[in-house]
Amino acid sequence: MSATEPNDGRPEVGRPSMWSLIGLGSGAVGLVVGGVGLGWWLDSVLHTVPVFVFIGLALGMVSAWVFAYAKLRKFLKQ
Repeated sequence: MSATEPNDGRPEVGRPSMWSLIGLGSGAVGLVVGGVGLGWWLDSVLHTVPVFVFIGLALGMVSAWVFAYAKLRKFLKQ
């Protein structure tokens, strides 16, 4: 961007904005916490040992990784 062009608030090409990174982090945290929460709820309903908590944690982590990769894929291409 040159000094004569106005800044319209969009990030530079190839660089994620601060808000997209904050959204990425909170989305990933939400997926992991949601997976653990769902596993905890299933364990309490089914009266099992924390099997579903670990399954929910694993699924939450995998889905958070896929979410982060999908969001950052456009910035990884050069």
